[in-house]
Amino acid sequence: MMRSLSLRAKLVGIIVLVSSLAIGMGLIALGFYQQRNARDALIDNVSAQARLMALYSEAALTFDDRSAVLDVLNKGQLPTLLQASVYGSNGNLFATVMRDSRAALPETLALPVRNAMHLLPEQLTLTQAIGSDPNAPLGYLQLQVSLRELNTATRQSLLVLFLIGGALILVSFLLALRLQRYVSAPILNLAKLTSQVSARNDFSLRAPVDGEDEIARLARGFNHMLDVIGEREQARDRAEGALRDSKETLEQAVQELHHLANYDGLTDLPNRSLCMDRIANALMRASREHDRVAVIFLDLDHFKEVNDS
Repeated sequence: MMRSLSLRAKLVGIIVLVSSLAIGMGLIALGFYQQRNARDALIDNVSAQARLMALYSEAALTFDDRSAVLDVLNKGQLPTLLQASVYGSNGNLFATVMRDSRAALPETLALPVRNAMHLLPEQLTLTQAIGSDPNAPLGYLQLQVSLRELNTATRQSLLVLFLIGGALILVSFLLALRLQRYVSAPILNLAKLTSQVSARNDFSLRAPVDGEDEIARLARGFNHMLDVIGEREQARDRAEGALRDSKETLEQAVQELHHLANYDGLTDLPNRSLCMDRIANALMRASREHDRVAVIFLDLDHFKEVNDS
């Protein structure tokens, strides 16, 4: 398919293809980078809120103050929080706050419980020990956060990046249409000149030379080739002219010799040689056709003395 395209189309296609690949790879990398940064920022925020809520829940959990724990959970600064639950050291649910019906934290935790984070496509679940002694915690805090807003923001960012990529590809296409002329125009001029030389057989035409790049060297080489061909054409024409003149001169000399051999030099009348040749031809034709030949001989007295004087 590429072979049937013009040089201009090939250059534009190559430039747009390379630009599209570079832009696409760059935008994909940028999209992954933004998504990872947004996810890491959310995880860091959830982790920081979990540590604060666990810290503020220590005293209330120590004195078995459920209302204080609920107050701490309700004041959590997480807009996407689905459910926050505090468990006792035995793993039983102590207090919970549910902000969305999609939340599904368990009623009990299987001991032993470690600080952990479980990431799903639509939600994030984080478990944080409560207390300063990790070997004997007062209880456990578990947060479940929705990732829908993060995913929506990611899709919007990808859409924006896609539109930006499309705009950049369009710009690269327009630039390719304009900039390819610096490469294609000299080559197309050479192709056009080749067609003109072939059609007109005119070797005086010359390609324009601009610059010192490879295309300019190609144009100079093409012009030099035309010079050599033109000189050879001129030499051939001169040789053909000389040969034609020699042939004409030779034919004229042969005609003159034939005339001198068969006609008298003074009177320009047919001489004895031509007469004998014509008589011989007439005798041969008469013999072949079984016919007769007659010769009429006229003589002028003393003509030889007059002719020789």
